[in-house]
Amino acid sequence: MISASNQQRWQLITSTADAYERYLVPSLFAPRAQRLVDLAAPRAAARVLDVACGTGIVARQVAARVGDRGAVVGVDLNDSMLQVARRRRRRAAVRRR
Repeated sequence: MISASNQQRWQLITSTADAYERYLVPSLFAPRAQRLVDLAAPRAAARVLDVACGTGIVARQVAARVGDRGAVVGVDLNDSMLQVARRRRRRAAVRRR
C-alpha cells in the first residue's frame, strides 16, 4: 500500500498547461508562431480568430500587431490551456500600463 506522503511525492507541482507554456512555447512554438504571424501579416485594427490557441502564443503575437484598435479572440477545447492564456494576457496588459 502507498502511504499518503509517498503518493504526494509523485504528484506534479506544475500543471501540464503551465509546463507547456514554460518549456515548449519559448523553444518550439514561439519561433513558429512568429513565422505564422509574419506570413499572415495582420494589419493594425484587424480582427483575428485563433482556433486551437493553446496557451495563446499566436494570439499574443498577433495582438502586438493589430494594436489597441484591433481584436484577437482565442478558442481552445482545453480549459487549462485557456487559463494559462488568460493569465498571460493579464500580465501583458499590466506591463503595457
